[in-house]
Amino acid sequence: MPSITAESTRWEAERAELQTVLQAAIFVRSPALSHLLSYLCEKTFAGETDQIKEYTIALEVFERRDSFDQDTDGCASGCVSTTRTTA
Repeated sequence: MPSITAESTRWEAERAELQTVLQAAIFVRSPALSHLLSYLCEKTFAGETDQIKEYTIALEVFERRDSFDQDTDGCASGCVSTTRTTA
């Protein structure tokens, strides 16, 4: 089991790396992509990757209502695709 100090150091390093990536021009120009990448990374850092779903991203990142229809609104899948090809 990692020590609290090692865990804290890893936590700081992960977030520092995320902040470095977020300084890239594409993320500076696009708050939506920046917010998405931050959300995905924070869920990953917290060990909550099982909670990363298109519907949840639409609600939590893009502030869609719970009546959101992912079949007609591709906000989450479109931004995730853009982030994949950019990052």
